[in-house]
Amino acid sequence: MSAVRRAVAEEHRLPVDALTLLRPGALPGTTSGKVPRRRVRDRRPDGGAKAW
Repeated sequence: MSAVRRAVAEEHRLPVDALTLLRPGALPGTTSGKVPRRRVRDRRPDGGAKAW
């Protein structure tokens, strides 16, 4: 996980606060294929207190 955090931080020049690995298709989607951020945030293990 630390290697993934470093690679993401280097590529995007942003610190990585949280990293969650998901199986393909695990994120809910709308009928148009968008990710409903509120539903995803509410499903986070920490209760979704942090912004995405």
